[in-house]
Amino acid sequence: MLPAVFVRDEFLSREQCRSIRLAMGIGEQSPAEIYDGQFVVDERMRRSIDVGIDETTVISMEAALARIRPELSRFFGVPLSSNEGAGFLRYHTGGFYRPHRDCIEAPESPYARRVSVIVFLTDARSTAHGELEDGECAGGALRVCSDDGAESVDVYPRAGTLVAFKAQTVHEVRCVTAGVRDVVVDWCY
Repeated sequence: MLPAVFVRDEFLSREQCRSIRLAMGIGEQSPAEIYDGQFVVDERMRRSIDVGIDETTVISMEAALARIRPELSRFFGVPLSSNEGAGFLRYHTGGFYRPHRDCIEAPESPYARRVSVIVFLTDARSTAHGELEDGECAGGALRVCSDDGAESVDVYPRAGTLVAFKAQTVHEVRCVTAGVRDVVVDWCY
């Protein structure tokens, strides 16, 4: 059985997405890490870039995510008191993140990740219709899986769309086959 997935179209406007992508374009970039007993770069598991951007953009994004937290709490039926903090990720052509869960803390901890949040900043489009434009990628679907892996659903990037699911849900980022996939991520405690 597929887990519940919350989807909010037009969480951000296209102009807001473009503005964040521009900030990411000039931000400090480093390989994204995974947690494997400690934080490490493992490009066999994850190939993406963590982008540090200006404080004004971070504060604005975190305020938007805090405003939707009560709705996410109701949807998932879990109390949510705070967020970990917005992260900005860029997946170039060939980028991916193999199946994983976002829970890294003990479930009883007040700072355990309860809900994962992704905000797409780019659109997915087929390259069969010509070259991609700025703000577009091919591939890069978010795949959300059932616990037994027998079922999955792919959510293709649409700029401004917010997607959320329980943090213990198995999910992955499918390979970006062309262009750049930009997202904002956060986790609710």
